[in-house]
Amino acid sequence: MTRRRTHGIVAAALICACLCHANLADAQKDNPRKFHFGASAGVIAAQIDGDELSGFHKLGYQFGLLGGYSFSDTHWFSLELQYGSYGSKKKNEDVEINLEAGLKSINVLLAYSLRFGDSWDGVKKFRFIVGPKMHRIISVDGSNITKGLLKSQFIAAHLGFSYAVSKSFFLDLTYTHSLTNLLKEPLMTADTYVPYYLTLGVSYYIGK
Repeated sequence: MTRRRTHGIVAAALICACLCHANLADAQKDNPRKFHFGASAGVIAAQIDGDELSGFHKLGYQFGLLGGYSFSDTHWFSLELQYGSYGSKKKNEDVEINLEAGLKSINVLLAYSLRFGDSWDGVKKFRFIVGPKMHRIISVDGSNITKGLLKSQFIAAHLGFSYAVSKSFFLDLTYTHSLTNLLKEPLMTADTYVPYYLTLGVSYYIGK
Protein backbone atom coordinates (compact mmCIF):
# COMPACT_ATOMS: atom_id res chain seq x y z
CA MET A 1 0.00 0.00 0.00
CA THR A 2 2.80 2.36 0.92
CA ARG A 3 4.74 1.45 -2.25
CA ARG A 4 1.70 2.14 -4.44
CA ARG A 5 1.16 5.47 -2.72
CA THR A 6 4.83 6.35 -3.23
CA HIS A 7 4.61 5.42 -6.91
CA GLY A 8 1.48 7.54 -7.21
CA ILE A 9 3.19 10.54 -5.62
CA VAL A 10 6.22 10.16 -7.91
CA ALA A 11 3.99 9.85 -10.97
CA ALA A 12 2.00 12.94 -9.96
CA ALA A 13 5.23 14.88 -9.37
CA LEU A 14 6.56 13.89 -12.80
CA ILE A 15 3.30 14.96 -14.45
CA CYS A 16 3.40 18.30 -12.63
CA ALA A 17 7.04 18.81 -13.61
CA CYS A 18 6.21 18.11 -17.27
CA LEU A 19 3.27 20.52 -17.16
CA CYS A 20 5.36 23.23 -15.50
CA HIS A 21 8.12 22.78 -18.07
CA ALA A 22 5.61 23.04 -20.91
CA ASN A 23 4.01 26.15 -19.41
CA LEU A 24 7.43 27.76 -18.86
CA ALA A 25 8.43 27.06 -22.45
CA ASP A 26 5.19 28.61 -23.69
CA ALA A 27 5.66 31.63 -21.43
CA GLN A 28 9.18 32.16 -22.72
CA LYS A 29 7.87 32.09 -26.27
CA ASP A 30 5.03 34.51 -25.53
CA ASN A 31 6.99 36.87 -23.26
CA PRO A 32 10.43 38.14 -24.27
CA ARG A 33 13.13 38.24 -21.62
CA LYS A 34 12.72 41.09 -19.18
CA PHE A 35 16.30 42.33 -18.71
CA HIS A 36 18.28 43.88 -21.56
CA PHE A 37 21.86 45.18 -21.68
CA GLY A 38 24.01 47.00 -24.21
CA ALA A 39 26.19 50.01 -25.00
CA SER A 40 25.72 53.51 -26.36
CA ALA A 41 27.80 56.34 -27.83
CA GLY A 42 27.12 59.75 -29.28
CA VAL A 43 28.31 63.20 -30.36
CA ILE A 44 27.32 66.18 -28.19
CA ALA A 45 26.59 69.80 -29.17
CA ALA A 46 26.55 71.83 -25.94
CA GLN A 47 26.31 75.34 -24.50
CA ILE A 48 25.34 77.03 -21.22
CA ASP A 49 22.81 79.53 -19.96
CA GLY A 50 24.85 82.42 -18.62
CA ASP A 51 27.32 83.50 -21.31
CA GLU A 52 24.84 85.40 -23.50
CA LEU A 53 25.40 82.98 -26.39
CA SER A 54 22.52 81.08 -27.94
CA GLY A 55 22.57 77.79 -29.80
CA PHE A 56 24.94 74.86 -29.41
CA HIS A 57 28.60 75.81 -29.92
CA LYS A 58 30.68 73.33 -27.91
CA LEU A 59 31.29 69.89 -29.43
CA GLY A 60 31.73 66.89 -27.17
CA TYR A 61 30.98 63.20 -26.85
CA GLN A 62 29.62 60.54 -24.55
CA PHE A 63 29.74 56.75 -24.31
CA GLY A 64 28.73 54.11 -21.81
CA LEU A 65 26.67 51.10 -20.84
CA LEU A 66 22.91 50.76 -20.76
CA GLY A 67 20.35 48.41 -19.29
CA GLY A 68 16.63 48.02 -19.30
CA TYR A 69 13.72 46.14 -17.80
CA SER A 70 10.71 45.59 -20.02
CA PHE A 71 7.35 45.52 -18.23
CA SER A 72 5.86 44.88 -21.68
CA ASP A 73 6.84 45.49 -25.29
CA THR A 74 5.66 49.09 -24.79
CA HIS A 75 6.73 50.15 -21.28
CA TRP A 76 10.36 49.98 -20.14
CA PHE A 77 12.55 51.15 -17.28
CA SER A 78 15.94 52.33 -18.58
CA LEU A 79 19.28 52.78 -16.81
CA GLU A 80 22.39 54.26 -18.43
CA LEU A 81 25.91 54.81 -17.09
CA GLN A 82 27.92 57.23 -19.25
CA TYR A 83 31.11 59.22 -19.49
CA GLY A 84 30.49 62.62 -21.08
CA SER A 85 32.42 65.64 -22.34
CA TYR A 86 30.60 68.96 -22.92
CA GLY A 87 30.71 72.58 -21.76
CA SER A 88 30.69 76.14 -23.09
CA LYS A 89 32.25 77.70 -26.18
CA LYS A 90 34.64 80.63 -26.34
CA LYS A 91 32.91 84.01 -26.49
CA ASN A 92 32.41 85.81 -29.78
CA GLU A 93 33.32 89.44 -30.48
CA ASP A 94 29.92 90.78 -29.40
CA VAL A 95 30.00 89.16 -25.94
CA GLU A 96 32.10 90.51 -23.08
CA ILE A 97 31.80 87.38 -20.96
CA ASN A 98 34.22 84.51 -21.57
CA LEU A 99 32.98 81.41 -19.75
CA GLU A 100 34.60 78.90 -22.08
CA ALA A 101 35.23 75.57 -20.37
CA GLY A 102 35.27 71.86 -21.02
CA LEU A 103 33.48 69.67 -18.49
CA LYS A 104 33.86 65.92 -18.11
CA SER A 105 31.52 63.91 -15.91
CA ILE A 106 30.21 60.48 -15.02
CA ASN A 107 26.46 60.41 -15.66
CA VAL A 108 23.64 58.12 -14.54
CA LEU A 109 20.26 58.20 -16.28
CA LEU A 110 17.12 56.73 -14.69
CA ALA A 111 14.28 56.93 -17.16
CA TYR A 112 10.89 55.72 -18.33
CA SER A 113 10.83 54.51 -21.92
CA LEU A 114 7.70 54.30 -24.08
CA ARG A 115 7.92 52.28 -27.29
CA PHE A 116 5.35 52.66 -30.03
CA GLY A 117 4.72 52.33 -33.75
CA ASP A 118 4.54 49.31 -36.02
CA SER A 119 6.62 46.39 -34.84
CA TRP A 120 8.31 43.25 -36.06
CA ASP A 121 8.66 40.29 -33.69
CA GLY A 122 7.42 42.43 -30.80
CA VAL A 123 9.96 45.27 -31.26
CA LYS A 124 8.51 48.76 -31.62
CA LYS A 125 10.00 51.08 -34.25
CA PHE A 126 10.01 54.26 -32.11
CA ARG A 127 11.10 55.02 -28.55
CA PHE A 128 10.43 58.03 -26.31
CA ILE A 129 12.48 58.34 -23.12
CA VAL A 130 12.26 60.79 -20.21
CA GLY A 131 13.85 60.98 -16.77
CA PRO A 132 16.44 62.59 -14.47
CA LYS A 133 20.11 62.41 -15.42
CA MET A 134 22.64 62.77 -12.60
CA HIS A 135 26.08 64.21 -13.39
CA ARG A 136 29.23 63.91 -11.27
CA ILE A 137 31.86 66.35 -12.53
CA ILE A 138 35.36 64.87 -12.58
CA SER A 139 37.29 67.60 -14.40
CA VAL A 140 36.91 71.17 -15.67
CA ASP A 141 39.22 72.73 -18.26
CA GLY A 142 38.81 76.50 -18.56
CA SER A 143 40.64 79.78 -18.06
CA ASN A 144 37.96 81.59 -16.04
CA ILE A 145 35.87 78.56 -15.07
CA THR A 146 37.56 76.05 -12.79
CA LYS A 147 36.39 73.00 -10.88
CA GLY A 148 36.53 74.91 -7.60
CA LEU A 149 33.94 77.42 -8.83
CA LEU A 150 31.37 74.77 -9.76
CA LYS A 151 29.25 72.36 -7.79
CA SER A 152 30.58 68.82 -8.00
CA GLN A 153 27.28 67.30 -9.11
CA PHE A 154 23.97 68.29 -10.64
CA ILE A 155 20.72 66.80 -11.92
CA ALA A 156 19.41 67.44 -15.42
CA ALA A 157 16.15 66.79 -17.23
CA HIS A 158 16.61 64.32 -20.08
CA LEU A 159 14.32 63.83 -23.09
CA GLY A 160 14.97 61.53 -26.02
CA PHE A 161 13.57 60.02 -29.19
CA SER A 162 14.89 56.93 -30.96
CA TYR A 163 14.29 55.00 -34.16
CA ALA A 164 14.85 51.23 -34.23
CA VAL A 165 16.91 50.34 -37.27
CA SER A 166 16.76 46.69 -36.19
CA LYS A 167 15.83 44.69 -33.11
CA SER A 168 19.11 45.62 -31.42
CA PHE A 169 20.24 48.88 -33.04
CA PHE A 170 18.73 52.34 -32.32
CA LEU A 171 19.45 55.83 -33.63
CA ASP A 172 19.06 58.33 -30.76
CA LEU A 173 18.41 62.06 -30.51
CA THR A 174 18.35 63.40 -26.94
CA TYR A 175 18.25 66.75 -25.13
CA THR A 176 19.66 67.28 -21.62
CA HIS A 177 19.28 70.48 -19.57
CA SER A 178 20.62 71.07 -16.07
CA LEU A 179 17.98 71.89 -13.46
CA THR A 180 20.38 73.88 -11.27
CA ASN A 181 22.94 76.66 -11.52
CA LEU A 182 26.40 75.13 -11.21
CA LEU A 183 28.11 78.23 -9.80
CA LYS A 184 28.77 78.07 -6.06
CA GLU A 185 28.97 81.86 -5.90
CA PRO A 186 28.19 84.55 -8.52
CA LEU A 187 31.14 85.74 -10.61
CA MET A 188 31.97 89.32 -11.49
CA THR A 189 31.12 88.60 -15.13
CA ALA A 190 28.22 86.16 -14.67
CA ASP A 191 25.92 84.74 -12.02
CA THR A 192 24.59 81.74 -13.97
CA TYR A 193 26.24 78.61 -15.38
CA VAL A 194 23.63 76.08 -16.52
CA PRO A 195 24.78 73.49 -19.08
CA TYR A 196 22.53 72.00 -21.75
CA TYR A 197 23.29 69.78 -24.74
CA LEU A 198 21.94 67.82 -27.67
CA THR A 199 23.24 64.32 -28.38
CA LEU A 200 23.09 62.38 -31.64
CA GLY A 201 24.03 58.80 -30.99
CA VAL A 202 23.43 55.08 -31.28
CA SER A 203 22.39 52.36 -28.85
CA TYR A 204 23.01 48.65 -29.26
CA TYR A 205 21.33 45.95 -27.16
CA ILE A 206 23.09 42.60 -26.84
CA GLY A 207 21.24 39.42 -27.77
CA LYS A 208 17.80 40.90 -28.41
